[in-house]
Amino acid sequence: MHINTILAMLRTTRTDLEQGILYIAMIIAAIFAAGLVRKHIFFLTVVQSDSMYPAMRPKDWGVTLRIHDATEIKSGDILVFYSEELKVMLIKRVIGFPHDHIICERDGAVYVNGKRLYEPYLKQAEGKRLEYRVPAGKYFLMGDNRAHSYDSRSFLEPFITEQAIQGRIIFSLVPFRKI
Repeated sequence: MHINTILAMLRTTRTDLEQGILYIAMIIAAIFAAGLVRKHIFFLTVVQSDSMYPAMRPKDWGVTLRIHDATEIKSGDILVFYSEELKVMLIKRVIGFPHDHIICERDGAVYVNGKRLYEPYLKQAEGKRLEYRVPAGKYFLMGDNRAHSYDSRSFLEPFITEQAIQGRIIFSLVPFRKI
C-alpha cells in the first residue's frame, strides 16, 4: 500500500471504533513486517564473550545479515552460527572452506592450503600444532582472541555445517563501527 493512501485513510473522518481498529491493524502489520525482516533479512546479535576481541567485545551488538546461500560466505567473515554441541549461538571468523587443508602452528600462524593466512586483526598466540581437512559442506571457524576462544580447534566436531550458519555480522551497532 502506498504511504499517501495510508495517510489519507488516517485523515478520513471515522468513528472512534473504526479509528481504533485501523491503528490496531497498522500495529499488527508493522509487527508482522518486523518478523519477516528478522527471519529473512537481518537480526541483532549480542556478543557474549571476549573470543572475538578486539574486533568485537562482550556486550557489543552486531547487525547480522542472514546468509541464504553458502556462496555468500567469504574468507575472514565473522559468522553467527548455532553450536549443536553447546546449544547456543556463537560468533567466530571463517578460516577454512570445504576441502581446505588447515594447519595451526605452535607459534600461532595459520596456513590454509599451504599459504600463511594474513590476519592483521589479531595478536599472535602460541598453542599446539593442529592439522585439519575440512569436509564438503562444512567450515572451519576460529575466534580472534585465540588464547581465549572455544572454536573449531576445541569442538568435539570441529567443522560447522552450512545449515548451522545463521548470518554474517556486517557492523557493530553498539558501539557503532564497521567490522
